[in-house]
Amino acid sequence: VLSSHGEEGMLYGADSKAVSLRDIYSMFEAETCPSLAGKPKIFFIQACRGPELDGGVTVDMVETDSCDPPTDSFSHYLALPHDTVVHFSSCPDYGSFLRPSGSAFLQ
Repeated sequence: VLSSHGEEGMLYGADSKAVSLRDIYSMFEAETCPSLAGKPKIFFIQACRGPELDGGVTVDMVETDSCDPPTDSFSHYLALPHDTVVHFSSCPDYGSFLRPSGSAFLQ
């Protein structure tokens, strides 16, 4: 679990310096950490991914039609090491919120 301030593709450390998510993921690759080779790695990231606010939506009915994602929406995900899954608390370009009691994402 990583909980911090952030922007798309990066988190801020306790020293306020930006750390690339790619750099964090690479610490767990087989070449860097052989003891985790072939084992699943799951990251839960509670951090903003941009400045936008999500106003939410009202759903009247559920549709199951799928569509093609924007061509650039998964570009940095292709850099994930094998056996790695990442769950974000917000969508790209949007903020994420944390209360003193925690967040709905991490509870």
